[in-house]
Amino acid sequence: MGKTVEEVTPIDVRTRAKELGCSEPTEFAFVPYGIENAEEKEDLALSDEAITLRKILKNEGFNETPIDDGESLETYSQKSAEAFIGTLFISYSLLEHDWDTAVAMITTIRDYYSDIRGSSEVQMTINTEKSDGESREVFYEGPAEELETALEKAREIVKDE
Repeated sequence: MGKTVEEVTPIDVRTRAKELGCSEPTEFAFVPYGIENAEEKEDLALSDEAITLRKILKNEGFNETPIDDGESLETYSQKSAEAFIGTLFISYSLLEHDWDTAVAMITTIRDYYSDIRGSSEVQMTINTEKSDGESREVFYEGPAEELETALEKAREIVKDE
């Protein structure tokens, strides 16, 4: 399988979180499934992949501001040869002012999938924002070892023209 890295129609994660009575993400957060169409917080679900990655990143010193306030949400699991990471919100501030931390975080995720889990293919969306708060999103599907290309694309699309 090849690699896809493309800008897609974004979800305004901050606004949707507020509308649902959830916490707004600050630096980074795993975005619960269903946030774009949920009518209430109880309609959200978190993938088992996100729960695992949340623990790994916390152990590595990355502090997420969970949209779900750390409350128990329904969980779901997608079975496939590919690893479905889901959507990760990464703030403009992190992309532009703390690039090394953003890279280290994505490297930790990459290493988990390529080295520990043995997944060669992953699928992930990075939701971010421009300096004016306009939402942007990058979809990635391809080798776990090249996950950083999604982060680089996210940084590229938030740069002010």
